[in-house]
Amino acid sequence: MALETKGLFITLIEDVRKQSKRFPEMTELDVIEKFFSEKHEVAIRLNRFHEEVMAGGLSQWRKNGFMKEDFEIIFEYVEKGYAQEIKGFDDLLSLFTSIRDLGSPEKFSYSEWVKEECTQCEGTGGTYVSGKCTVCDGKGRIPEEVTIVGEGEEQYSNVLNMFNETYQTLNEKERIHSFEEFINRLDEEEVDIEKAVNVHTKSNQKFKPDCKLIGEDGNVFNLMAIVYRTLKKEGMTDKGEEMQERVWACNSYGEALNIFSDYVDIC
Repeated sequence: MALETKGLFITLIEDVRKQSKRFPEMTELDVIEKFFSEKHEVAIRLNRFHEEVMAGGLSQWRKNGFMKEDFEIIFEYVEKGYAQEIKGFDDLLSLFTSIRDLGSPEKFSYSEWVKEECTQCEGTGGTYVSGKCTVCDGKGRIPEEVTIVGEGEEQYSNVLNMFNETYQTLNEKERIHSFEEFINRLDEEEVDIEKAVNVHTKSNQKFKPDCKLIGEDGNVFNLMAIVYRTLKKEGMTDKGEEMQERVWACNSYGEALNIFSDYVDIC
């Protein structure tokens, strides 16, 4: 079930998915890391959480490998105070806190206390470990003291799903509004998406800009500086640094010239 209201939250998600179509070899998070801001990342993680829980519950969110990473990132921002006093976020925060309090699935065990009626007074109070009823001051016993539901992965998922209703009953509009307020509190500079995409495309297509070296001072360090500035101007600083490392490690002037030609078209 996808969120339908169009706003900042959906716009950020659409930004990422539009670029993902252009680079099918990259995951959405790869696309975000390359081109976008943390606002986009939080939007994608919140939406992934939403879609997984609405489709198959918290256990599906975890089974598909999203829970650990998404949960830690979202809760990191929550603990920084970004979620304070946001209407509609309290229930979500309570849900995340409950998940955190469950602890590690590998060490998880769950015991369900069964409150049976006392054999003497029909009371349900008592010290259940010993089966002693405190309602009638120990005159009667509690037939079923405790039922061990289980341990480990399967039971962790079962208990995790007990929280599903908490999320699914949240008001849809308030939920979206709370997501958008939460994201708006992340102070990020605007990203020049097309520039970032162009740099990535050039890098992956082995784009080589023209670089005037003929007629310049032939000192290898001067030529290296010219090539570096050319690459930097094209937004290819990482390639410029790579080129410098290779030149510093080379053994001859001719080898250095060959390295320059790997990164620029010499003219």
